[in-house]
Amino acid sequence: MGIIESEVMTKVDVDEECRKLKLKPVFSRIVIKEVEIEKVGALFIPETAKQGGELQTNEGYILAVGEEVESFKRGDRIYYGRYSGFWCRIKGEKYRIMNEEDIIGVF
Repeated sequence: MGIIESEVMTKVDVDEECRKLKLKPVFSRIVIKEVEIEKVGALFIPETAKQGGELQTNEGYILAVGEEVESFKRGDRIYYGRYSGFWCRIKGEKYRIMNEEDIIGVF
């Protein structure tokens, strides 16, 4: 399920996120910061609705790559499977770590 045109997504500042992130993935793993939906049409989405999981975008920006990753680089905006990888929290920020082969496409 992709993002429809009327949805507004937050842009991830990759350089700022990389400065905050103190995690280096190993092998063919990639660290992702997911793009979040702020509003649909004229309606702003409350945090409680976002936490339910139905508004996950499956789109994100690559923040860090492991030493075996050759196809992707930091800053790439990617599309991945909904249940790919796993979530972790680092200093209150939510990140997804996944294998390189879980990425479906690059924008």
